[in-house]
Amino acid sequence: RRRVHGDEHLNTLWAMSNLSALLEEMGKLSEAEALRKQADETRLRVFGGEHTDTPPGPSPSEGEVLAWDDFDGELSLDWKVLNPDPSHFSLTKNPGTLTIATQEGAFNASHVDYENLLLIDSPLPAGEDFQLTMCLSSFRPVYHWNQAGLICYNDDDNYLKFVYQWTTMPAGPVFTVGMETEGSFSFLHFLPRHEGESVWLRITKCGCRYTLSTSTDGATFLPAKYPEHDRRGLFQGAVVWGDGRVRQVGLFAKNGPGTRAPEIDASFDFFEVRPVPRKTGRAERRSSASAAAPAGNDGNNESGMRDR
Repeated sequence: RRRVHGDEHLNTLWAMSNLSALLEEMGKLSEAEALRKQADETRLRVFGGEHTDTPPGPSPSEGEVLAWDDFDGELSLDWKVLNPDPSHFSLTKNPGTLTIATQEGAFNASHVDYENLLLIDSPLPAGEDFQLTMCLSSFRPVYHWNQAGLICYNDDDNYLKFVYQWTTMPAGPVFTVGMETEGSFSFLHFLPRHEGESVWLRITKCGCRYTLSTSTDGATFLPAKYPEHDRRGLFQGAVVWGDGRVRQVGLFAKNGPGTRAPEIDASFDFFEVRPVPRKTGRAERRSSASAAAPAGNDGNNESGMRDR
């Protein structure tokens, strides 16, 4: 990257930061710190302190909750429901949860016919880092493109989603990250490490990199399995999307376009937004580095250019 782009290109600086994380994971702490410091200082000198790829300064405390909704009989946040269909979401069908029934539709460039996309304005200034977490209970995808999950949303042509869904390749439930930028869509499937009564999904934003994590208990989060074959757009269990600015965040449940998938219920137990202290962002990168280690031939992924 240095030879192709030069010392001050963002791709070079991200490669330096990623190498620093790997060195730290290998126990080469002095080399890791020197490389990280060089990358951080170059970002600050070239791009300034306000650029989204410049490491942040002091952040809110790790325990601070910026937004929280437990869906206990009412909506606690200022949700904006795009294309609302009240007949397909409820706070009383499964008390203590927000239940959304999946419907045919999508929000990619060729199909913009979705319902019940629930969004809140980002509680942090544009470019600030955050962590989204939610819990899905009683969601059992059974047919291609039954899905429910989290979304970072700027508009219908620019978003990142992380969902639990059913797909045919491989057949069964998977975790999927889908990204659209200026109408160009790509996605990757990750085999789940578990099947349980509930599943927690988490997106951790650090600049323009998004770490994807899952949990069975809400306490221990594991990075989504690193794909074995197609690594396009991925590094150490994270994906790169956008310019680091996110207007809105939220959740949804739907089927794909032109599908025979049945309507099924997705019950959301809670939705939470927290800030990401600088030390947490580095910890996420180290955790992702561990997940990047080859794990044999027991993982599969699928990438493509169609949203389902």
